[in-house]
Amino acid sequence: MEQNIIKLNYKEKEIYLIKTAHVSKTSVEDVRNAYEEIKPDSICIELDKERYSSLKNKDDKWRNQDITKIIKDKKVGLLLANIILSSFQRRMAKSIVSLFKWGIPLLILFMLIYTVFANLNTGLDNIKNWVLWNGTASAIGALLCKGHPLTILVSFLVAPFTSLNPVLSAGLFAALVESYIKKPKVKDFEDIVIDTDSPKGFLKNRVTRILIIFIVVNVCSSLATFISGAGILDSFIKIFTR
Repeated sequence: MEQNIIKLNYKEKEIYLIKTAHVSKTSVEDVRNAYEEIKPDSICIELDKERYSSLKNKDDKWRNQDITKIIKDKKVGLLLANIILSSFQRRMAKSIVSLFKWGIPLLILFMLIYTVFANLNTGLDNIKNWVLWNGTASAIGALLCKGHPLTILVSFLVAPFTSLNPVLSAGLFAALVESYIKKPKVKDFEDIVIDTDSPKGFLKNRVTRILIIFIVVNVCSSLATFISGAGILDSFIKIFTR
């Protein structure tokens, strides 16, 4: 048991207290590990009254407050602390998401370039596998959704590149091509409720088919990214550790 976890016994029940910090990655891991090890029946979060009120009412509490009343009640420090903490948490969350979104593509791109210079044949094989995995998986996704042949082709061509750019996605291009070639009509919008009663109806309706193409192609591209990325990582480690 971790040192920051306290075990209590109360009325034939076991209670585990875990010390956490709101923006700490370590705290997230501690809670996750404790959950997997203990498998608790329920999870509770301890919050002080002010923090609970802040989360429940979001920013409304301070937004709707009279600044004069805040000053008179001597809550200026609390207001500033709340603003600073909220800003810090938002920045932390954005930084973590940004690091994840850009970190993996940049790492894969670095390994591709490194293996090409370190061993040309291995590097070219990695590039070929990357293109084939991403392109083929995305194309299959578009095919399964009964996309237009041009949509399938575009999915294959753009996936190897969009997988290295978090701002773009293969599903986006596939959906745009499908919507251009098979433009939804007013009837498609009117029939959405009826068509979505069955799986076939989802693909029959042009509006929902475009949305499904967007999702499925992106999922297929993501799976291919992790599969081919694992192969690239394996060859990179072998070359790097020689």
